[in-house]
Amino acid sequence: MATTINGSVVTSALSSHAGAPTSHDTVVVYNPTNSAVDVTLPAGTGKKVLDTHGATDSTSTTADGLAVTVFKKP
Repeated sequence: MATTINGSVVTSALSSHAGAPTSHDTVVVYNPTNSAVDVTLPAGTGKKVLDTHGATDSTSTTADGLAVTVFKKP
């Protein structure tokens, strides 16, 4: 797992493959601010699957404010 903190926004890149812990296929963003932020995703990790509206299928890389957003490699 790789975690970065940019101000108050916490981004964690996770691998669901125990044999490849640095092959990140899931990114979770916790944004406690009131403003949306653009997220830089690892190569190949581009589908937003969960946001403030629930389950989604989007290529947007925006994480809304006061929310947890999940991106998954397709």
